[in-house]
Amino acid sequence: MNWPYILGYLIIQFLLGVYLTRFVKSEGDFFLAGRRIPTFAIVFSIFATWFGAETCIGSSAAVFAQGLAGSKAEPLGYGLCLFLLGILIAPKLWNEKYTTLGDFFKDRYSTSTEKIAVWILAPSSLIWAAAQIKAFGHVISSTTPLEVDVAISVATIFVILYTLMGGLLGDIVTDVIQGGILAITLLILFFFAIYSGGGVSETLLKISPEKLTFISSEESLWSRLDSWLIPIFGSLIAQELIARVLSCNGKKQAVKSSYGGMGLYLFFGSIPVVLGLIGDKFPLSFTESEEFLPTLAQTILPSWLYILFIGALISAILSTIDSILLAISALISHNFILPTFNITDPKKKLLSARIVLVVSGIIAYFIAVRGQSVYHMVEAASSFGSTGIVVITIGGLYTKTLNAKYANFCLILGLVFSVLFDYILNLNVTFSLSLILIASFYTVATFYFKFIKNPESIDPEELATS
Repeated sequence: MNWPYILGYLIIQFLLGVYLTRFVKSEGDFFLAGRRIPTFAIVFSIFATWFGAETCIGSSAAVFAQGLAGSKAEPLGYGLCLFLLGILIAPKLWNEKYTTLGDFFKDRYSTSTEKIAVWILAPSSLIWAAAQIKAFGHVISSTTPLEVDVAISVATIFVILYTLMGGLLGDIVTDVIQGGILAITLLILFFFAIYSGGGVSETLLKISPEKLTFISSEESLWSRLDSWLIPIFGSLIAQELIARVLSCNGKKQAVKSSYGGMGLYLFFGSIPVVLGLIGDKFPLSFTESEEFLPTLAQTILPSWLYILFIGALISAILSTIDSILLAISALISHNFILPTFNITDPKKKLLSARIVLVVSGIIAYFIAVRGQSVYHMVEAASSFGSTGIVVITIGGLYTKTLNAKYANFCLILGLVFSVLFDYILNLNVTFSLSLILIASFYTVATFYFKFIKNPESIDPEELATS
């Protein structure tokens, strides 16, 4: 039985969080780790935050069942997302030294834009948190005598308590230590799989051709494009990711960290995909598809390596949940509760952040229990109303023409299109169609006001550099 070792691993994680509590004295410490984290730590943190349940658990299971057509855009889609973060978002957003993404919306547009954006971003993050909690529960269930629902409950309680302790600092410290362990154990698992499967000639060179196509017979090119745009743009403007950028102590560090996280993600994110492709070479038995990777590890790894792998996998998922709950807490507490109730006392600010975090964790638990597969929940989180967020963020960073009225309209359009295209018209290209329509509206409106209605307001120097 391996569960005593897993329990011991979780206890060590919790004690680490308790220890780091001594460094969390303010809201800034809790959400941004005091903006004093070195570059290598931010790189590992970005990698570990992105490298969560959908990569290890969801994507490997989807590839095992359906081939590359089931993986959607792993790992290239999310890797491109981190590349765009470094080239488009990080250098512009860091300059203003905001605490949250909501602060940017308030500064660039208005308080109303800030509030609308918060209540679009928070539910999306809750669904994402639920997906990670569900994956955490599956890992615990596959390694202990606990049923999945009970394991999800245990996972939720542990995650809430752990995250309350160290905030972003605890998250990043865990990322550095366990992100490295996960990377190493994934490589070991990969080589063991190749060896146990009969070598490269019997595994990699004998993958069924049907598994290597990115488009299934039931899928159109446009729906495939949609599935790629969701991770690339739908995850680009996420508080979980932006928090890492804002916690950097310099603009160059923010950019380098984004690119470094991308490199790690592309390399190590490919391993679960390949393992899914060759998984049929092994006699595996599991009740739910999302138990594929833990079951594969248990089948081919020595006991002590298996324990180390599961511990690192739990840590990676924990790191992602930690980041998401912190993001939700930051948005709701910092951008809604504090200004609404005029809370200025530093201790009350920190207390508000922690209360919101607990409530968010409980809501995420109920979503996890009733939700679909991990991969579908993550996809839903990335696409829910996010098109409006993407457009007004990139547009707001690079233009100064449109005001809050148009930004708010874009946000509302994003929500309306999500419901209309997905749930009423049942289109399978909801995200891409919504993104195209809203981006077109924002671009046409900007062009009209800048070059037609108010041409005298054009700055020649700005025009020359744009």
